[in-house]
Amino acid sequence: TWEPEPFSTTTGFGFRFSLAADGGRLVISMTGTRLPGSTDFGLLQTLERDASGVWQPLDVSPLAEACAAGDRGMDLDGDRLALLRFGVNGLPNGRASVLEFGPSGWEVVWTSGPPSPDGISIALDGERLLVGSHYDAITSVYDVGSGGSVGPTTPIQVIRLTDPVLPRMPGGRGPREYNPPYDSYVEAKNGFAVIGIGDHYDGYGSVSVFEWFQGAYRLMEKTRTPGDVSDVALDGGEAAWFGGFPDPFFQLPGKPRFETWRIDGGRAT
Repeated sequence: TWEPEPFSTTTGFGFRFSLAADGGRLVISMTGTRLPGSTDFGLLQTLERDASGVWQPLDVSPLAEACAAGDRGMDLDGDRLALLRFGVNGLPNGRASVLEFGPSGWEVVWTSGPPSPDGISIALDGERLLVGSHYDAITSVYDVGSGGSVGPTTPIQVIRLTDPVLPRMPGGRGPREYNPPYDSYVEAKNGFAVIGIGDHYDGYGSVSVFEWFQGAYRLMEKTRTPGDVSDVALDGGEAAWFGGFPDPFFQLPGKPRFETWRIDGGRAT
């Protein structure tokens, strides 16, 4: 039996859990739960799907500073798990970690250096880790190593997608005197990366596609979106973004929008 943390109105950023799935494995991060008798909160529960399709418990590993950023805050690739770290106050601490699964459960093998802008999304692409920043159009790329090797704790590339002052999109409410980006949502796989920049002011979001080429992610295409971007996805050579059209007066979420397109036919420039 796990012990939940007592509710506190001063604790919490975003969600109190995160989850990631890959094939027949599912990992759930819980920041406000602990093992009986433990004084430290934070658990990783791992389940695997059996032949009949039922999820069976496989492991429970304690992890202080577990992830609390929802499903965007973790990425699972076989026996490797990447996640954003959260402090005991429920707030992100600017760090990211990679864990590997072994006989003793999940063990941290790499953690980023001094805190960078707080992350809101994370993605594994082979030996590379991408961290999208909260309230900034910055994505940090790390070489995290593989096969027992450990990469440097500082970024090998920083992708900045801050736009200059933009005119309004057709039907939008612009122009405005500044263009503050909100969040960077990242997804990466097989040498491709998709970065969505969210902005609650309609017509100012964007989705960019990158390809890993000659030691860096290089821009293939960038598209401004008519609605606010709230997540991106990448699978089978197709990219997708999900968002909505804000209310024209109160900037509240409106009608959802989902778009997908192929990205594997071109070459980075």
